Formats: sequence, C-alpha cells, structure tokens
Amino acid sequence: PSELRGGIYASLFIQNTGLSVTEMRKIAFPDRWEADTAFHLCLANTGWNPAVLLSLESSQSFLRTHPRDPNRYLLIGTKARAGGTEQPVSGLWKTTAGPGFIIRSWMERTAPLRGQLTTTLANERIRYAEMARNGATVIALTRQIKNIQQLESGCRAVWLFVNRNGDIDWLGSHSQQSFTLKDKKVPYLALFLDRLNRERIARDKEPIPLVTKSDFRDIFAMYIWRMTGGNILALMRALNHSRLRTTQGYTDTKILNAERDHQAGTFLDHLLTEWGAGRVDITILSHLQRYGAISIEMEQRLADFRTQQR
Repeated sequence: PSELRGGIYASLFIQNTGLSVTEMRKIAFPDRWEADTAFHLCLANTGWNPAVLLSLESSQSFLRTHPRDPNRYLLIGTKARAGGTEQPVSGLWKTTAGPGFIIRSWMERTAPLRGQLTTTLANERIRYAEMARNGATVIALTRQIKNIQQLESGCRAVWLFVNRNGDIDWLGSHSQQSFTLKDKKVPYLALFLDRLNRERIARDKEPIPLVTKSDFRDIFAMYIWRMTGGNILALMRALNHSRLRTTQGYTDTKILNAERDHQAGTFLDHLLTEWGAGRVDITILSHLQRYGAISIEMEQRLADFRTQQR
C-alpha cells in the first residue's frame, strides 16, 4: 500500500485522489458482494443444491467445451449426498448470465489470487518442516497443519475474492452472515431482497418474501415444470434425478397444488356449463381452460375449419 501511495500518508492520499487501497483492490479483484452475486446467479441457472456449486474444485476439469458443439459448454458438478453422481448442465458460451460464462470469467479474474495462495501454501509447508526439525510443540505443529489445510482449501476453491481486510477469502470458508442490515449481520439474499423490495414498494409493487439459497432449486424446478407444461420427465432430467419418486416431491408443493385445485375447479365449471348448453366439445373446453371466453367469430372459424376438413 505504501508503494501504491508513493510514500504519502493514507489519509492525505485519499483526500487528494479519492481512492483508498480497498477501492483499488475492488477494481482489480472481486469482493464478497460480487462473489455472492455470481454464485447465486449460477445457483438460479443450474438448479443445483448450494453444496454442489460450492464443491467445484479449480484443479478439476469440471467446465469444458461441449464435445459435439464448440459454441456450447458442459458444466459437471458432483452431488455428495447422491453418492457422487454427476450433475451435468449445458449452455451457450455467449450467454453472459449463464453459469458456464460466469464461472470461466471468474476463474480467469481470480487466477492471480489463486497463484498467491499457492505460493503462500508452499512457504507454509516449508515452515512446518522447519518447525518439526526444530522440535516445535505439538500445539504449534497442529496449528500450522490447520493453517496449511485452510490454504489447501483456498487453492481448490472456485469462488475466491478479497475481503474488507485485503485478505484472500472464498465462499464457504466462514459464516454466510457477512453483510450488515439495520445493525445486524445478515446473509447476502436478505440484503439483496431488502434493496430490491425498496424499489418495488416505490413502484407500488408487492415485496418479495425472504428467500434462502436452498429455495433456488425448488424455484428452478417450478420454472421447468411450468415451461414444459407439466412434463415430469423433463423435470426429472433437468434436476438430474435417478428416481421419478424424488422428482414428484418437487411438484407436490402448496403453490402448485393450489394452482391444480383451481384448474380442476375451473375445468368442472366449464364442463358443466358446456354440458348445460347441450354440447361437450374438447377443442372449446381446452380453449376455455387455457385462454378464457370464446367469441362468436371464433366459434364460426372453428365450424368453417371443420367443414373444410370434411
């Protein structure tokens, strides 16, 4: 820092330039807020559990170009709770909000941090060997081993960043309550939703209730379920499940059950109304259920179309 300031006192340097060492670090390397933002965006677009995304190791080739399409990538995580089964995700490299693009860019941006950790790790291993030769106490050696193990974890980590103290850190290494909101330590999503809801309230929109990291997989499953028209096999594949029964649990939610109850009630109302009018036309019933009322002109077009078919 003193070299960066050219020997000028920190307070005077900030007064003259408006730049602090902390701000300069943020220009060069990501901070905790950026790390959490990138991590949660990947969480939303993979449908993985947080543990799977955190378990990616920089030393492994978990991200590579798709073997059959150079424009696509293949991202593979492993789920420890499922016996280490692979969790593949594919996408386009050009999609900047996609997990492949984000993780590749993150690895490139934090490569110098990982290099620094690797150098520090090598020095700490040398120091441990010297301590052992010089007869250091068991407590001192144990402390040094823990330090080495922590550095090894950092070298393997994908989500490196620089913390407020200027030290190299990574997601999962410490408590997730790293942000302050109303004088309380809160996780990233609590602060993010607080900022977002202030904007929504200002626009007369309903605030979004608190969401946790573990909710992202459920939200992803609901999105896939709706986009595929309720195709449970597509959902099973998207969630990388080996058993259909496991996938069914993601469709048995209060929100989806309430929607299905409403759809069933609406369908019965339409059916009884059409029955009372002396007809049960599947095409008209389907339209009523999906889109609502049918005009006289639409009924005439349907009749003309069927006449032409005959």
